[in-house]
Amino acid sequence: MERLVPLKTTRFNAADYIETPEDVAGYLALAFEGDDPDEIRDAIAVVAKSRGMATLAAKAKLNPKSLY
Repeated sequence: MERLVPLKTTRFNAADYIETPEDVAGYLALAFEGDDPDEIRDAIAVVAKSRGMATLAAKAKLNPKSLY
């Protein structure tokens, strides 16, 4: 009888892979292709997280909590 080995996985976070302005543009372009407002909202959130919410809030002169 063959013994099964449990598969170890990690949670995927797209924000970990968005590094350049080109990455941002491509990611957002794909989100806007579908015309799904929820997908667009989620893509903007992922991009914001990839840039760092505190940094983005400071640049926008907002409280970081208001971005979430």
